Amino acid sequence: MTSLFDRPLPFEAFGQFHNIDAKVQSHLKGVYATLAASVLIAALGATLGQRFAFAFEYPYLVSFACLGFVLWLAMNPEGSSTFGTRAAMFGGYSFFQGVALAPLVWLLAEIDPSIVSTAFLGSVAIFASFSLTALYAQRRVDLWLGGLLSSGLSVLCWTNLLAFFFPSMFFFNIQLYLGLMVFCGYVIFDTQVIIFKATRGDRDVIMHSLELFLDFVNIFVRIASILGKDKKKKK
Repeated sequence: MTSLFDRPLPFEAFGQFHNIDAKVQSHLKGVYATLAASVLIAALGATLGQRFAFAFEYPYLVSFACLGFVLWLAMNPEGSSTFGTRAAMFGGYSFFQGVALAPLVWLLAEIDPSIVSTAFLGSVAIFASFSLTALYAQRRVDLWLGGLLSSGLSVLCWTNLLAFFFPSMFFFNIQLYLGLMVFCGYVIFDTQVIIFKATRGDRDVIMHSLELFLDFVNIFVRIASILGKDKKKKK
């Protein structure tokens, strides 16, 4: 829901082709450092979620916890609370997002323990590649991806709803492969939007990190699921 409704197209950026200045570079370092910390916290949540089986027994509580932290961040923008408080809320969201992934990680480990590490390294490589593409692009033409990506995200939402009532591998494969392409595109789009916002004075490290964290998690889930599906088919 956050990905679908909180990504307005900044039309003013379409004609801006300047390089990234020092202040924006400093902001991006903070964003990526926060993102790295959130990924580590999510990994801790996934590990503890498997160990204590909390996500298996109370999945709806985990989902409500994730939603609660996101809503708190959305209702408390930068300046309304201290950075430490907002960072703690983001850390809480990252932790419970990791807990929510515990059943998937456990299932994949049962198929082949190497799938999780391979999927994580693959996600890091893909995320880094698309991020560098956005960072080193001299022109912000990739912002035109926004309309196409929003349409793709809408298709994913509808197929997810249809799959709930009519489960089939067709809808599942759409979620996997189209979803992977959409969120790889969002890495480029979100990175360039963050650069544009930072240039205009919006230096909200937490919310910018959250946008990229959502992209990373969605890429990881789909790569892991694709690897697990292929490995299971071979077995």
